Amino acid sequence: MLKKLLFLFSFFFSHFLFSQCPSGNIAFIQQSDVNNFVSSYPNCEVISGNLYISGDVSDISKLTSIKSIEGDLMVNSYKITDVSNFLDLEFVGGNLIITNTLIKNLIGFSKIKSINGSLNIYQNSRNPLETINAFENLEIIKGDFQIYEPSLQTITGFDKLIEITSNLILSDNSRLTQVPSFNSLKIIGGDLSITNTYASVLENINSFNTLETIGNDFKIASPSLVSIDGFKNLKKINRFFQISPSGFRSPILKTIPDFENLEIIGGGFEITETEIIKLPGFNKLKSIGGWFMIRHNSSLESIEGMNNLKSIAGVIDIGINEKLENIKGLKNLAESGALLIGGNPSLKTLEGLQSLIRVGEYYSSNDVSIKINYNLSLTDCSAICNLLSSPLKNGLTEIMGNPSKCSNKSEVEQECIPDFDRDGILDDVDLDDDNDGILDIVENNGIQNRDSDGDGFSDLRDLDSDNDGCFDVIEAGFEDNDGDGFLGNLPYSVDANGLVTSVVNGYTTPLDDNNDGVFDFQITNILSAGKNGLLHICTSESPVDLFNYLTETPNRGGIWNPVLPTGNGIFNPATDAPGVYTYIVTNGRCGTKSSQVEVFTGLLPNTGEDNHLSICINSGAVDLFTVLKGRPDAGGIWTPTLSSGTGVFDPKKDSAGVYKYTLTNQSCPSDTSEITVNIEKLPNAGKNNQLSVCVNNSPIDLFTILKGLPDSGGTWNPVLSSGTGVFDPKKDIPGIYVYTVSNEKCSNVSAEIEINITPYLSAGENGTLAICKDSQPIDLFNSLKGSPNNSGTWSPTLSSGNGIFDPNKDAEGIYKYTITNGICENSIAEVNVNIFKIQNAGENSSVSICINSNSIDLFDKLKGNPDRGGFWIPNLSGVDGLFNPLQDKAGTYVYKIDNGNCGTDSAEITVTIKTVSNISNYQIKTNNFNDNSSLEIIINTGLQYEYSLDGSSYQKENIFNNLSGGDYTVFVRELNGCGFLEEKISLLNYPKFFTPNGDSYNDTWQLLGSTEKDYSIFIFNRYGKLLKELTKNHPSWDGMYNSIPQLSDDYWFQIKFSDGQIQKGHFSLKR
Repeated sequence: MLKKLLFLFSFFFSHFLFSQCPSGNIAFIQQSDVNNFVSSYPNCEVISGNLYISGDVSDISKLTSIKSIEGDLMVNSYKITDVSNFLDLEFVGGNLIITNTLIKNLIGFSKIKSINGSLNIYQNSRNPLETINAFENLEIIKGDFQIYEPSLQTITGFDKLIEITSNLILSDNSRLTQVPSFNSLKIIGGDLSITNTYASVLENINSFNTLETIGNDFKIASPSLVSIDGFKNLKKINRFFQISPSGFRSPILKTIPDFENLEIIGGGFEITETEIIKLPGFNKLKSIGGWFMIRHNSSLESIEGMNNLKSIAGVIDIGINEKLENIKGLKNLAESGALLIGGNPSLKTLEGLQSLIRVGEYYSSNDVSIKINYNLSLTDCSAICNLLSSPLKNGLTEIMGNPSKCSNKSEVEQECIPDFDRDGILDDVDLDDDNDGILDIVENNGIQNRDSDGDGFSDLRDLDSDNDGCFDVIEAGFEDNDGDGFLGNLPYSVDANGLVTSVVNGYTTPLDDNNDGVFDFQITNILSAGKNGLLHICTSESPVDLFNYLTETPNRGGIWNPVLPTGNGIFNPATDAPGVYTYIVTNGRCGTKSSQVEVFTGLLPNTGEDNHLSICINSGAVDLFTVLKGRPDAGGIWTPTLSSGTGVFDPKKDSAGVYKYTLTNQSCPSDTSEITVNIEKLPNAGKNNQLSVCVNNSPIDLFTILKGLPDSGGTWNPVLSSGTGVFDPKKDIPGIYVYTVSNEKCSNVSAEIEINITPYLSAGENGTLAICKDSQPIDLFNSLKGSPNNSGTWSPTLSSGNGIFDPNKDAEGIYKYTITNGICENSIAEVNVNIFKIQNAGENSSVSICINSNSIDLFDKLKGNPDRGGFWIPNLSGVDGLFNPLQDKAGTYVYKIDNGNCGTDSAEITVTIKTVSNISNYQIKTNNFNDNSSLEIIINTGLQYEYSLDGSSYQKENIFNNLSGGDYTVFVRELNGCGFLEEKISLLNYPKFFTPNGDSYNDTWQLLGSTEKDYSIFIFNRYGKLLKELTKNHPSWDGMYNSIPQLSDDYWFQIKFSDGQIQKGHFSLKR
């Protein structure tokens, strides 16, 4: 039995020993390095740092046990021919790089699922590399995926790759015949770039059918490329869409996908230098965030797609496409940057631009916004009639070099026929301008040119008035089986009034389901299913509502398919299966809308439990993974990074602190555990010192008295009253105190402080002294508080030479009493002396005041030099001595100042109130009907006056300028007397414009000011037609003529007064 136990111990010890790996980075430069490693570590599974294979290494076939590399894996040896030995490798924590090898057929890596950095395969050209058949189970690359191999012919594998966090770049693989299908790839976080600069053999790309999102640019170009297929689920490109962008060519490319699910292009759109014949598809694309460039496509005949594209943020540049005949697909485009169409010799019509009403400048303000030049077959420019007349067009228009009817801007404008729906019935006659089966008068719904969705098109010329994605004809309850927004089906026929006659329904009252007076087609009531979303969730998490993972703004009320056990959208990761769940909302006659949430589930990673590590500065290195509690999973990352590049902590190199161990996967939350590391230094108690302290000093920390650089955290002996190292001279005794530093890992040391205590004499506490100017001298010592010692001195020095204060000789202020205490701090106390002065009430006086004068301050009328701070007897109606002649009585008022213990003082003022006299000898002149109307008051006396138009703000000038027409009251008052004038007067003028829009503000035009004279006012339009006559009894005009609102314009008037005076002018009517 004992032999068996010894055998088992020996077996397990041996297995443990040989399954271990050296910590940190590993570099194989010589073949002997590989051989020695395999011999020493035959079962090594986890490499905690980087693995570099380079130099003269030629054979790594026996390096088979590695399952995880926490750092980079780089194979960079010009003698390596095979890497299939990595059969069990499942994880690479950094980059995986294969370069400069002799590998001809790259196979292996079949178990690896995750690369936390980039996957780069490039310049293996010595043999050279021809095939890649590897990475069958790889699911995620958290960096770039780049292949640059000029001799590479085929790539297979990558069937389970779901996400590339950064860029996917296949560059200048000139002999590559086919791109991998990437059957599971959904997300590329950066660019998708497949380009060949020079001669290549790649003819077809048929891949990426599961791809949904490209985080940056879409870029494809190759000289040999004939067709592009796939991309059936691509929904979003955050930046540029480019086929053969500048610097690249695809001169024989003939077909591209429809991109039928592509909804967002955040940057520009470019297709140049191809042989594409037709451009269909892109029909879910509603906006392009940058330029739109279609140039140098020699076989392109038509742009048929883009049917729902409404907005292009940048310039439209359609140029030098020799066979391009039409651009009809752009029929719903409403706004863009500058519009440039030039050098398209086969283009006959601009049909497709009829909805475009807003364009911007090319480069800057006042630059060209429309440039249609040298299209040698272009004879129909009627599609831009709406644009040329749009108020939303900025910049200049340049039309030239095209045939007749499109040769210049004036010619195009002359050819513009207002027939919005192109049914042959002009809009002025057409009762249904957009052929949607709803009469124009009904679409106005009480508001002329109603524009329900504010898109610049009035409802009567808008097939989707509320911009909810459902055509008006459907929401009105009429027939549109072909779904083009027009009543009935193609072909259409209309009558002389422009009404569709090829269908039996239509032209009845549209539906208003909620009876709110607004038709259903004029208010958004369509439920949205939102856009597709993703859910990565851990099986340990609580159930979640899938609705919250739909993107954009979905509406509730839909159903989920497949049905979840809860009967609603609540997904339980513990019991429900991952996969695609479809959310469907029903919109009655407008059909259904749907979106999807794709759910991925995963198991929660385990990083163990937190722990602490105390280690001495001179101890050996420790693997922090072994310090974690619990049963943590390997393969995590330590932060901050340790000097070893792994989880090995070296107290001589690494800092104390908290180190976090983190494990992540795509579906579950990260799990993190912490090791708090404390590095204990070799203890230092400092050096001995002495301390002399005063008995009344504040407590002092003896640690600060130690010399040298002592460590904190030690103990003191004997124990101090504070229980710490703080010495209180009022409580603790003099003597020797010993400081000892110890720690768990290192030895103890001590240092001493010898303390002496000196007594302290007090100067007492601060006091105050209030004394009258004529009081007797007093000893300031008696004004100190507390228990002062009598051995001190006073400063500043008093006239007595000691502490006796004489108010007739010494100045008031602060006097300091100081006792010198040797090594102790001096004791100082203060006496603040205040000498009361006798306040002066001034001398008696008198004052006369007009009954209508403003209040006066009686204090200002006292003679002498009175001091403020007194009070008046009797009390005044105002505050602070203000006398109001309208409220206070004439008589004698006494001003008194109370000096407290030093007595009182008073003075009197006798007040007389005078009555007001009216000013009679005056004249008021006015200047009427002038942009600078004014009035002048002339008083025919030699006295001084001041003038006002509001009775409160007066001026010395007798002229008031820049007055508006209207009624005024003139006020004049005598400066040195009681003369007063108040008279009403009127200035005649007229308003320069009025706005009769019914808002009760400025709705009528009439004479400003009033007059006793009779008058007649005659109003004419710019052609001299009399529109209105006004009189004093009918003084205003509301902008109507024969009950018809007059246009915004300038109008002229003539006023004839009863005394023969005539006044003329003009004004503006604004709507």
